[in-house]
Amino acid sequence: MPSKKAGALTESFKSTALLEKNILVLEKENKALHETVSKLIDEVNRLSGLDTNGVITLKLTPAQEIVEIQIERLRTMSRERILSLEESKMLDLYIKNKRLMDDANSIPADYERVPEGITDEDLLEIAGHVEKEEKTIKKTNKRGKSKASN
Repeated sequence: MPSKKAGALTESFKSTALLEKNILVLEKENKALHETVSKLIDEVNRLSGLDTNGVITLKLTPAQEIVEIQIERLRTMSRERILSLEESKMLDLYIKNKRLMDDANSIPADYERVPEGITDEDLLEIAGHVEKEEKTIKKTNKRGKSKASN
């Protein structure tokens, strides 16, 4: 018959093995929860830029705010009375500036800038090759048209 110490020792190894197994399970669960929380935080950050209708609200620069305020002020004035020539010109300029600013801010995310290391000379050389190809294509098209008319 095994001694009491051996039985107690066997029980302690079993409980240690169970604890280690339990620790591994809890570590996996903790890692999964940590990933879920980080995904949720990213989603909250993404949605914090949306208003209640699901439309992205962009922060305006001071210049854009001034243009928006002036356009709204002139539109309000135009509802009450006919704008003077000077006010009409100002409204036209503000609207054009707003469009220019909106176009400048709407560069697509996948828009690629010129890679680093490419010099102006390289770009001019590329443009020269493209120009030569375009001239060749035009000559080929002219020859094809003149042969077709004959």
